[in-house]
Amino acid sequence: MAAPFATGPIPRRQFTITRPTFGQHYDVVSRDGQEHLFYIDVSCSFSRSQPDLTVHAGPNTASPVVAVAHMPKLSGPFKIGLGDPVSHPNAMRWEDMMREGFAGTEHRWAVTLAPELNRGARRKNLVWKRTSSVAADGMRISSLAPRNFKLVDVETGEVLAVFTSERGHSACGVLQVNTHWGPDFDLMVLTTCVATYEKARRRSSGAAAATA
Repeated sequence: MAAPFATGPIPRRQFTITRPTFGQHYDVVSRDGQEHLFYIDVSCSFSRSQPDLTVHAGPNTASPVVAVAHMPKLSGPFKIGLGDPVSHPNAMRWEDMMREGFAGTEHRWAVTLAPELNRGARRKNLVWKRTSSVAADGMRISSLAPRNFKLVDVETGEVLAVFTSERGHSACGVLQVNTHWGPDFDLMVLTTCVATYEKARRRSSGAAAATA
């Protein structure tokens, strides 16, 4: 099932991401709050077969599964998959996302574009980087909200997406997709972004617990 992202010519789309204080999931809604687009279930299981993130195309766990993410427990790559690994395991499309850079703060992955979207390269190498200068349209980066990321095309340096953190009860931030490469690309951007955010959140929580 295709993800419910807009497929029109709109060049930039924004999505609000929240995480209930005492909940084990993320909600992804349209910027105006009118559409509940995705429910991302979070698992803290140590089982290698259990995804850390399960993306449902809808408001709850009864909605169809469209993507999953396995996060490394200690080292190794993230495993990002489009599709439902339970109902249609043979139809899954998997990509690795590798941690790079100082302290592993950059996250590199690649995507295969549909032929009609191909700009001379079948594969696009991309990297999520922390940013203190690029924000979603209409927003500012707060020094008190350190989880701000931009998705960069490794070859061209173009910023394809940006995630700007928000402070407040249950607030995570706003994901803005700047390019239109189809719903599967948007879904990969969302899944890798939330996986990067959740990994940073777990590291922060672990560090806080260790110093308590």
